[in-house]
Amino acid sequence: MLRQRLDRFSSLPPEKRQQILNRMEMLEHMPPEQQQRVEGLYQQFHTLSPERRQAVVQQLRQLRSLPPEQRGKTFDSGQFKSNFTPQEQQLIRGLNDIQIPPARGPGF
Repeated sequence: MLRQRLDRFSSLPPEKRQQILNRMEMLEHMPPEQQQRVEGLYQQFHTLSPERRQAVVQQLRQLRSLPPEQRGKTFDSGQFKSNFTPQEQQLIRGLNDIQIPPARGPGF
């Protein structure tokens, strides 16, 4: 399993590998309780279907392009609530709160 992960990592384009390494470094510098929260969000993210993961990533990108006050309005909007389950809404809010850059593509 580890070998497969390393092979998959090695086969990624250099830009994607650097993005992953940057994200890992950011996580390493977080307090332990925040690391645990991120791990829980990561696990929750990976329980979603690929289509739902993609929708969550797209929503995070959209949110991060908005000023903070607009993000709050988005969370309160009927469209947000109708497009995402309560679990997905919680996941998106959590990922937005910890400010981890969204992945490019359906992965995290």
